[in-house]
Amino acid sequence: PVSVMPPTTIHSILQMAELAECLSHYLTTRDVACAMATCKLWATQLQPFLWIDFCPGPTMPGKRTLNQNLHHIRAIEVILNAKHASRSIESQSFGDLLRALAQGLPTSPTTHSDAVAVDHAFWQSAQPKIDLCTNLRRIKLVLGPSDTTLDKSSWPPLRTLLRYNINLTHLSMDMEGNYDFQLAPLVQLLPALSRLHHLTLRAPPQKGSWFLSLLRACLPLPRLQELYCYFTIDCGARYSEGNPPDEPLMTLEAALATILQEAIVARNSRTGHIDTKIKAIRFPDLKEGDGVSIVLPILSSELVAIETLEIPNLYNDRGEDFYLRIVREHCPGLKHLIIPHYGYFSYSSMALFTIKGAAGLKTVRSDGFSDAYGWSSREIVRTLATYHSSTLEELELLNCKMLSSADQQAVLASCRQLKRFWVVPHGISQGERGLKFQHILEGEWGCLGLKALSVSMNRAIDVKSTVMAIQQESPPSNGRKASEEGEQEGSASHELGQAVDQEQERRACAWAAKRVYAQIGRLVALETLALETDQVWYGKEEDVLVTEWDLTLSRGWLAEVAGLKNLRHLQMRTDYWSRMGQAEVEFMDAEWPLLGDISFDMEKQRLLELVEQPHWKWLRQKRPDLRLSALQLNLPERGTLEQNLHHIRTLDFARPFEVNLPEFLRTLFHGLPMPSATRTSETVADRECKQAEEGTVVLCRNLRRLNAVVYLPMDPHDNCWTLFEPLIRHNNNLTHLHVEFNVDTPPPVKQAFTALHCLHHLTVKGYVFEESWFLSLLQACLLLPRLSEVYCQFAIEAGDYTFEGDSDDEAEVDEVANPQGELKTILEKAIMARTSTNSGFIDFKIKTLRFPGAREGDIINIMLPVWTSELVEIETLEVPELVYYRPDAFYEEMARKCCSGVRHLIIPPYYAEDHPTAVCCFVRGATGLRTVRGSGFTDAYGSTSSKMIPTLVAHHFRTLEELELVDCKMIRSPDQQAILASCKNLKRFWVVPEDVHWSQLGLRFLDIVDREWVCLGLRELSITLRRASGVQLTTVTLRHELSVSTLQKLSEECEYEDQEPDERPDPEQMRRVASWLAKRVYTQIGQLMVLETLALAAENALAAEWDLTLCKGWLAELSGLKNLRSLQLRTDYWSRMGQAEVEFMDAKWPFIGGISFNLGKSELQDLLKLPHWQWLQQKRPHMRLTRLSL
Repeated sequence: PVSVMPPTTIHSILQMAELAECLSHYLTTRDVACAMATCKLWATQLQPFLWIDFCPGPTMPGKRTLNQNLHHIRAIEVILNAKHASRSIESQSFGDLLRALAQGLPTSPTTHSDAVAVDHAFWQSAQPKIDLCTNLRRIKLVLGPSDTTLDKSSWPPLRTLLRYNINLTHLSMDMEGNYDFQLAPLVQLLPALSRLHHLTLRAPPQKGSWFLSLLRACLPLPRLQELYCYFTIDCGARYSEGNPPDEPLMTLEAALATILQEAIVARNSRTGHIDTKIKAIRFPDLKEGDGVSIVLPILSSELVAIETLEIPNLYNDRGEDFYLRIVREHCPGLKHLIIPHYGYFSYSSMALFTIKGAAGLKTVRSDGFSDAYGWSSREIVRTLATYHSSTLEELELLNCKMLSSADQQAVLASCRQLKRFWVVPHGISQGERGLKFQHILEGEWGCLGLKALSVSMNRAIDVKSTVMAIQQESPPSNGRKASEEGEQEGSASHELGQAVDQEQERRACAWAAKRVYAQIGRLVALETLALETDQVWYGKEEDVLVTEWDLTLSRGWLAEVAGLKNLRHLQMRTDYWSRMGQAEVEFMDAEWPLLGDISFDMEKQRLLELVEQPHWKWLRQKRPDLRLSALQLNLPERGTLEQNLHHIRTLDFARPFEVNLPEFLRTLFHGLPMPSATRTSETVADRECKQAEEGTVVLCRNLRRLNAVVYLPMDPHDNCWTLFEPLIRHNNNLTHLHVEFNVDTPPPVKQAFTALHCLHHLTVKGYVFEESWFLSLLQACLLLPRLSEVYCQFAIEAGDYTFEGDSDDEAEVDEVANPQGELKTILEKAIMARTSTNSGFIDFKIKTLRFPGAREGDIINIMLPVWTSELVEIETLEVPELVYYRPDAFYEEMARKCCSGVRHLIIPPYYAEDHPTAVCCFVRGATGLRTVRGSGFTDAYGSTSSKMIPTLVAHHFRTLEELELVDCKMIRSPDQQAILASCKNLKRFWVVPEDVHWSQLGLRFLDIVDREWVCLGLRELSITLRRASGVQLTTVTLRHELSVSTLQKLSEECEYEDQEPDERPDPEQMRRVASWLAKRVYTQIGQLMVLETLALAAENALAAEWDLTLCKGWLAELSGLKNLRSLQLRTDYWSRMGQAEVEFMDAKWPFIGGISFNLGKSELQDLLKLPHWQWLQQKRPHMRLTRLSL
């Protein structure tokens, strides 16, 4: 049954000011109809909801009713002569419908000048156009095969609708029939749709000149971002001698270049740069000729910044290098790839080249996919897993005709960022198209963050190897049972050389199935699971093992997926339900608390019979919100949430799709007024909100922290920002606000941020925004009196400013820092607003300010005026991404003037490698750094001035407290030792190399013992030790590396005798020297009395495994670490540990609470089964022995 929203709930929603239009997308027609039947008042108030999305069917509304509601219509979808669609209308009704929609709109004259005059008179008319259909946002026409009865007089009303709906954002026209005579007039109307965001056009095969006319009309549109062309054109390059081309190729190329240039000029005319670029494009199919001549100019144009691309069918006649260069040079931002249905072999090659050339694909989708095997290097999916294992998040392949099981396993095992794996084969009956059990057993899946999984499994296994694995996993027990198992094992071993019988095959398949479902059960973040398995029968009918047993508790493996605590959707495409009973549904109720729906692959009549069975009835009574066959997320009970809105302090929407976001937000701002177009109505709404709060209505107005993720379509009536804005505007006690705009054009935020007088921390995250929007953001947030932390995690297209000081003379910052007029006005107003009337100065200054990156131009003309303003007193600085290079003197003077008070410095990932001079200048310009953090750090050793670590030690050794460098690529051992031996106030030294085996990243024993560490107050230490080998311990090396005093200690403590350089080293003496050095190193660590966290790694793991032992190692030297709470072992120190070592830890480290090992999950489980580690866990029940998370 279909759930109906109660009329009382609808009535409470309607009490919110101006909410009707905003929530029209989230109320179903059935909800509205039931509410309208309640009373006449509701029938009047809810009338617009029925007309927002107008999709006429066979039964047309009355003409009078339609005329009265034309102004309510926002979206129209008309399907003509389509037999497969239930809402299809006949040809005779098509013209009547269009004429009714265009009622009251003037008919366009034949001449252009007369049409302009009529349009001007219409829009300047004093009469309000409230009864006309001029508010459309979306139009979708699906025209089936052409019919002779279709009246040509039906098309002028359609052109009239397009002409007078200038706010149209989405236009989709599907003309499968012979409607060529209407294409040209419709294309001529496109230039007037200045707000068009999405254009889709399906048409019969066309000439190249018509495609150029389409580009000439749509490319200059300022907001067009998505262009999809589903038709075929003839490029005119290849013709037979008998059919010369009507349109020579050179003519098309020249015309295309002219069109692109004109479009660039048109889009640059207003702001001086292209505000919105085309992000998604689908090129037409190329019947003949060289498609590169059309595709390449468009991809290389300034109009295009491709993020979503459907592969065109280019001819593979230029070689792989040519196409790889196209993708790498002209599609650097490609994130989403669509592979068409394989109609041509060329798609296979182009898909492979695109995957190899793309920098970091996130999404790959295809319908009718078929991977090409048998040719060299044509395995598309395996290439995808190889090149994009670190970035791939979604793989959706529908109706697969050929896909290797091993390639599917490669994606699941290597793509750790994978969130969606949705593979649906064309026919599951053919076993080669499923994911084989044997391949799943070969390795664990690395995509533990997977949220949606659709897999078709194949029970194919290697029976012999599986039987051997069963025997190795199950050793015989004592007594009679052991002898019986021994006989069975001997029998099985004898049969391995012969044909394996049916019983062994059944047992092997059952053993493999259990581990397959256990693999699925480890995906703890999984929300949607779709299962399909081939039907396999073993044995007789009474002893059968088929798929229908899999998801049972008695003989199946339902218990293996008990860990799916986040499961919300379960789709069973194979008959798993036949054997389910009361035990299985009770398991679902107990183990899957968030399960919202279960769908079955069966007919509707069979489903009605299934849900009447007692156990399914019990589940529906226990879970009233559970839906069988419907896909819909669960929400908290409305009554419970509404009663506790005033208790909520923190809201985090970082994962907005885990709940029905609009429905949830509608409950959160229950009682809050929506923003109005006029200031007067806003004031009235705020007053009413305050009065409601003083009464009995419970409002969500006590938030302190909000993390909002806004997905904003171009349609202003279908966006999350309209729902988030009331929460932000009416929660004026917010202290922390994080807003992420996953859009290209973010909405204005000034109105929402103005009232946040208590805001302390603001983070705005997004993609590439305009410079004007960033200035408006500064204008809104700089006025907030208590704002002290601003993080702008996006890029802007700044103006193209050039620096004239290319000489080596010292540059003057003041000459570059002249603020623009708008920015200067913003800063002056902010200073006046934040200056206290009592003290006469600014009470709260901005301490942390992260500037956005500059994708184009130079951001320094905005950065310097803000830095030098009275509003800013920078303490935490992330080194800005400066595009243009300048002399060192400029950066040093800028750092001294603007960043002298910086205490905490953050180096962006890999920025020190590309801009070492700028980083060193900021380090030298600061007066007393306390914290330095970086990721992917690489110190430059080409010149002394470019070394960041020596510069840091020279200028800040008295104040440095924390150094954190993660995923280091290069940092010398003497530089690390200089930090530890010079910085007395150091509290945290955390250096983690990208590769522990790289020789330039380890801290050498010779460097450690030569100088004593002075940072005795160190609390956290992470180092990679570089052990001394016999080759390094020659007399010449020791004389060169060690000081005189250290050599004297070496001679006194280990009986070291100096040898001549040409004398052969004594192996025994070298071994004693190596042991003396290792002991001194661990003694040095043991002197850090207040150390709480210790992370150890060594380059040579085999030599290090003795280090932390008592018999032959130096664990006793660490007995002074009385405050140690966490120990991380990134190298195999644990192999030689035993009972004596764990007893030492229990006795000497009283506060130790956790030990982490760099092991896999199964290896850690084997390690913890050892007696001494079990003894430690029993002695310290609170101690956690876990895997290391690097």
